[in-house]
Amino acid sequence: MRWISLLIILLNIITLTIVYTLKIPETSEKYIESTRLVVLMDNNPYKQGLKTAWGLSVHVEINETRLLFDTGPDPAVLKANAEELGIDLTKIDFVVISHAHGDHTNGLKLLASIKPGISVYVPDEGLARYVRSLRPIRVNDTLEIAGGIYVIKPLYGPRLKRP
Repeated sequence: MRWISLLIILLNIITLTIVYTLKIPETSEKYIESTRLVVLMDNNPYKQGLKTAWGLSVHVEINETRLLFDTGPDPAVLKANAEELGIDLTKIDFVVISHAHGDHTNGLKLLASIKPGISVYVPDEGLARYVRSLRPIRVNDTLEIAGGIYVIKPLYGPRLKRP
């Protein structure tokens, strides 16, 4: 089940980047000038000094837009790793949550304390209730969340049933 979740997350990130990159110049006011993905948290540290946790959080920068894709399972680890990597979480524009498991959402507690009212794009109603202290936005369909940045609608398949 873990690999299915990771595959869905990677597909979301790849889609986000590809859709932004492939915008037709005649219809787009913005072009991709820079993209940066920094894994803030997972169970394999990429550099000495980072803390690990079973879950995921990725800092995404596309041009001047900064977002957090998932927030990991532990607010303290999220905060420590962001500081270690030089990521200022107060500059996050919004959060995108892949699914409602604690290993992807518990870091929202940190965001609620440092960025109250930040928009959080969530795939299901249960999670929307969980982030009421923030600004939950339910994703039912593919949605442009910033200039040329899209969140795709929830994906369902043989193992992932529509609620």
